[in-house]
Amino acid sequence: MKILITGISGFIGKNLKLKAKEEGINFLALKRNSNLDKNKKKILDCDIVIHLAGINRTKKKIDFDKVNFLYTKKISNFFLRNKKKIHFIYASSTQAASNSLYGKSKKKAENFLKNFAKKNQSMVSIYRMPGIFGKWCKPNYNSFIATACHNIINNKTLKIFDGNKKLELIHIDDLINHILKNIKKKFYENNIYYPDFKNIVYKKSVNSIIDKLKKFNSYKNDLKIEEVGLKFNRALYSTFISHYKKKDFKEKLLAHSDSRGSFVEIMKTKSSGQFSYITIKPKQIRGNHYHHTKLEKFIVLRGKVKFNFKNVDTNKKFSLKVADKDHSVITTVPGWSHNIENISNIDSILLIWANEVFDKKKIDTIRMSI
Repeated sequence: MKILITGISGFIGKNLKLKAKEEGINFLALKRNSNLDKNKKKILDCDIVIHLAGINRTKKKIDFDKVNFLYTKKISNFFLRNKKKIHFIYASSTQAASNSLYGKSKKKAENFLKNFAKKNQSMVSIYRMPGIFGKWCKPNYNSFIATACHNIINNKTLKIFDGNKKLELIHIDDLINHILKNIKKKFYENNIYYPDFKNIVYKKSVNSIIDKLKKFNSYKNDLKIEEVGLKFNRALYSTFISHYKKKDFKEKLLAHSDSRGSFVEIMKTKSSGQFSYITIKPKQIRGNHYHHTKLEKFIVLRGKVKFNFKNVDTNKKFSLKVADKDHSVITTVPGWSHNIENISNIDSILLIWANEVFDKKKIDTIRMSI
């Protein structure tokens, strides 16, 4: 199986090219100004065409037809002329149902491909795509999400005309996976296929998206991170981060330092506590407190320390020595006072996860020496 891809330098094309390489798919990239006849042998070796090339903005109205319709016609006629049956996947748009010049040019291409499927006994998949978002999508072009990410990260004004408007959106990874799954389907002659996106499309209001993006951006100030591990939040957060400039790759954290070492907060989650780290200078001790409900998990990243514990009810004590090479997690259990002593000759570093975000108004830390 070999695939011919047009528009490979565009947003969808770049993502498709990367995934195709990862999966070892053999493909040929066709530029818009390529001479089809001069590349006849290579092109006719292809069994599938993924036609992504197109424009949705232009200063010359005639360009919509020239690129979106006539270029589609040129490629399909080439296969028709050479009697090569193929699976032609066309990147159309939901705008094909509109009366805009862009939409009309996409609709004309769709109609032509339907006739092509009959004449050439080929299979045509018409992807009427809604808004696509993800890494490498250009801001200020044809993606609201890309523009919103760019403007919010860079503190630029974002013009909103209808915040309650619901958008239909597909993340680029889901779209690429859908396309690659489609090319593995059984080939049916004279068949028109309209993909069903119901399992991968998100329906979100403009205002809800902006609200999430602003919260993502506030991490720089309050270290609070939203729930970003699943579904739309995961896809949107990934897209947001992909708009970082080089200067944004590095974020400065605040260190609270004294003679014992430093305490640095890294990240505060919405419902799963927070991450921090501490440094402890040689022979210094940190802690000497207990918690009622709060618990912490420690990992020694550098050095060697001794955890000292005392049960606040029975006064029973015990200690644990832990070094970085042990790769162990130490849990501070509620109702046990604890401290950490650096027993190495270098500054020890420990990563901490706590099951709750520190709240100055409700402090669950009570002093008690061991």
